[in-house]
Parts: sequence; C-alpha cells; structure tokens
Amino acid sequence: MDSRYVKSLLAVIEAGSISKAAQLENLTAAAIGQRVSTLEAHLKVQLLERSRHSSRPTRACQRMMPQLRAFARNADDIKRISNPQSLSGCYRIGMVGTALADYARAVVSSFHREAPMAELLVTPGSSVELYGQLIRGELDSILVVKPPFPIEAGFRLETMLRSPTVFIFPEGHQNNGALPLLLYDKQAWGGSLIWDWLCKIKDSISIQCEMDEPSIIANLVAAGLGAAYLPYWRSLEAIGGITIETIHSAPIRELAFIHHNCESALDTLVLRAVTSD
Repeated sequence: MDSRYVKSLLAVIEAGSISKAAQLENLTAAAIGQRVSTLEAHLKVQLLERSRHSSRPTRACQRMMPQLRAFARNADDIKRISNPQSLSGCYRIGMVGTALADYARAVVSSFHREAPMAELLVTPGSSVELYGQLIRGELDSILVVKPPFPIEAGFRLETMLRSPTVFIFPEGHQNNGALPLLLYDKQAWGGSLIWDWLCKIKDSISIQCEMDEPSIIANLVAAGLGAAYLPYWRSLEAIGGITIETIHSAPIRELAFIHHNCESALDTLVLRAVTSD
C-alpha cells in the first residue's frame, strides 16, 4: 500500500473534499480521486462517500482511521531513519507556550530557508502532554521543561536554556505581598519547582487561581488581577503593565530539547535555530 495514497485520502478527509485536498497536495483532483480509488480496490472497501461538492469517510474508513494515520506516520519515520541527513519529509515538533513565544519564529524561518521541502508541524501543549506524545511516536521532538525523571531509552535530552524564577506584579503596585497569587500549576513540571520552593519560604499562600500557562498568567497580572512567580522567558518583556523582579534564591527552570537517539538533519536544524536565536 502506497503511503502517498494514504496521505491523499487523509488530506481529503481533513479538507472535506477532493478538490480542496488537491490544492493542498498540489495535484489535480483527478489524480487524488484515482489514488483513493486505488486504495479502495486494494482494501476491497469503499472509503469515501462522494457528493458533488464534498467527500466524507464511510463508517468502514472511520474504523480504519487510527491505523491509516499510524501508517502514514510510520512511513515518514522510516524515510527519516533510512536517510537521517535528508532535509525533507514531515517533521513534528511539540513546544510549550513559552518556547513557542521565544523560538517558533526562528525554527519556522530556518525550515523556510534551509529545508523548503520539509513539512513542519508544530504542536503546542504542556510538557507532560508533549512528552507522552513523543514517547507514543506522535511527535519527532519536543521543546519542554526538563522532566523530573530519567527519560525513556531510545531518546536524547539536550538542555537548551536555564531560566531564573521571576516575581511579576502590576506596574504601580508595591511588592509587598498584598496581591493574591496567580499560581503556575503545581502539577506542571515547571510549576512544581516553584510550588515546592514557595512552601518552604511561606507560612501561608493566598491563591487567586491556578493554571498551566505562564503567558496567560502574565497577562492577568498586567490586568491587575494578582501577582505571580514564573520562569523567565524573553517574550515576557513584551507584555506591558508589569514589573519583573528576578528572585535569585528561587529554582532555575531548564528548557530541554528531547528527540530520538538517531539524530536527523532536521533535529540539528531545530537545535541550531534555537541556540543561535
């Protein structure tokens, strides 16, 4: 079964029609239709319910979707492993919000300039979520908070950045502890470092709310809704209406790039983009 034909089928399902999928795939509608027909003949089952302006998967196709997606992903993985120096194919990277804010532009620019034949897919999420997706083979690499445990065998971790903890509060307010705390989720890898430290230095903590998204917390602080202890990231400086104070006695958060042991040329491209930005 040709992986290109499976990818064309998936494109039709995601786009909702053969004509839209043809535009995405840079092929004619007739070529896409022929690929789907060939798959149907090979599998001996109807895959699409076609109408004049749309196409949707049949029930049989819906049942096969997890396997079809896995087949397409595995085909890309095989190509990359067999030719790790290739700057083409699909590359799936996951990034936490602060990494997206600081490094997405550099990574996308590097792919546009040095790997125009590669398809870059960027997935946002928490460190816990993205690490799980990497282990399950759904991502090729992740840029996340360094895990508080040894990583799985078969993967490599490279520490990219060490960020101090900062205390932020609305401009015009004094740093006197009067504002309620907007807490970086204590279940998050980065948030747990700060929470453990806070529990050691404070007898009581007045929490306004808790969430795992530092950039949203910073904007809530700018709106005057509280104060927060957060790991520093460069784009934090662009948020107006806040005062930033570095807490030298607080924990350091490490941002890590985790990828397969068999480092590909696209892994190297990401590393270079992040470290040179």
